[in-house]
Amino acid sequence: SKKLRNEFNISDNIPLIGNVAAIAPHKDYYTFINTAEELLKRNIKAKFFIIGTGPMEEEIKFFCTQKKINDHIIFTGFRTDIHEILPELDIFLITSETEGLGTSIIDAFACKVPVVATRAGGIPEIVKHEKNGLLAEVKDTKELANHVERILNGSLDKSKIIAEQQEILKKFSKSVTAEKTLQEYLSIK
Repeated sequence: SKKLRNEFNISDNIPLIGNVAAIAPHKDYYTFINTAEELLKRNIKAKFFIIGTGPMEEEIKFFCTQKKINDHIIFTGFRTDIHEILPELDIFLITSETEGLGTSIIDAFACKVPVVATRAGGIPEIVKHEKNGLLAEVKDTKELANHVERILNGSLDKSKIIAEQQEILKKFSKSVTAEKTLQEYLSIK
């Protein structure tokens, strides 16, 4: 589907790079924005999607304004159609400082979206560098941008990465189901 492209009026030749996460401190959206800025400096014409909402939304929006890159960053707010719009992304870019299970990465894998991520928390248990995705150190803007560029310019075999993602999904589906069930129980007040 071309839901995002239609809604935000983006032509087909512009890559969509995004994250689905609460705009909260541990998600380190500052690094996401810094990576976007680095890519734009390198003349990568892309749109960057921040899908979700959270306590730091105004701060992060202000940060974009300070960097004068507002035109390239799209805040979608809270969405209920994640499973429709996630497959539209060309790259899932997650720049967390700390991360638990990284269920959003599992979702990206399920939607066959290449993932560029930081080595935070449980992420390296899911994302295997150079196999099913690409990893950089926390806050390493340049390396994150390099990885995004490798995927966009085709110097990385995307079909191989997507095939490897599917392998890992099989391993994780059981534990994730258990985790999600637990979360459901915990959310019942």
